Amino acid sequence: MAKSFIPRRKRKRKATSFNPNHQFVDSAVEDYLKKGGKIQKIDSIKDSYEGFISLREQVAPADEFLLGL
Repeated sequence: MAKSFIPRRKRKRKATSFNPNHQFVDSAVEDYLKKGGKIQKIDSIKDSYEGFISLREQVAPADEFLLGL
């Protein structure tokens, strides 16, 4: 009995992760602004999550679960 030929599968190449450098980001921002895009400055808030949801009148069920209320 002769062995039958079994074709081997080609392995998929692992995709390279996207890791842009500063020059790439700067050129992308320039292109975006040339096409009429607008960039808004977003400031971080140092308040805690509990303080943020205390501004609301009701606490959502998901918030209650996360805070252990």
